[in-house]
Amino acid sequence: MKALLYVRANNNIIKGGDLVQIYKTGDSLAKLGVDIEYSSDQNKNLERYDIVHIFNSPRIAETKKFFDNAKKFSKPIVFSTIYWSKEEFEFGSTLEYHRSLELFSKIFGLNLTHVVAMFLKKLSKKTKKDNFYEVEKELLERADVLLPNSQGEMNEIERVYKVKNSYEVVRNAVDTSLFRKTPITNRGKYVLYVGRIESRKNIIKLIKETVPYEIHYSTLAESEKYIKKELIKIRRDTDGD
Repeated sequence: MKALLYVRANNNIIKGGDLVQIYKTGDSLAKLGVDIEYSSDQNKNLERYDIVHIFNSPRIAETKKFFDNAKKFSKPIVFSTIYWSKEEFEFGSTLEYHRSLELFSKIFGLNLTHVVAMFLKKLSKKTKKDNFYEVEKELLERADVLLPNSQGEMNEIERVYKVKNSYEVVRNAVDTSLFRKTPITNRGKYVLYVGRIESRKNIIKLIKETVPYEIHYSTLAESEKYIKKELIKIRRDTDGD
């Protein structure tokens, strides 16, 4: 069997857990004897493949083009959704939004600030739903089978999009080769965060809650710009204490 696994085009620039899932899926299938190939070409000739595996429902625009190409060649589609709520894209997910509300609150008071916040969220939700909802619902329905990471993920998909499609839960595993046993020593108090730095993971709040612990970080080049700026400020303030 020959399988084409579609991977997002910026895979060489922005790393993330989705890429780990994609490549580990490919590695495991190859061990089972499946002939695996990766591609980001939205117009790739798929005639020689038996099946197409697509990932990432949140990346709607790019993912839709992968779907369209697979359907053009009448290939069965397996869809690993990696789904998360689009409500996280609302105004409330950004640092600038909260800072603006804090300033608004100081000037006009909390009650009026709450009204403004609710209005902006409703406006944002309507706009995002118009842009995302119908397209993502279509993709979830067009797939021949869905592969959510958990039953909870599938329940959320069915609740939000009213989708009834064939699915099989495929949980993310742990690669034990990445870890080694070490003796337990007294390293003091610390919080270890491993992952991509982005707004939806609430990193700024986490760091502020862990101060005055020592702060170390790396790979800031891949962070969202305003988070990178905030992290540098927190580090500078901490070092100055």
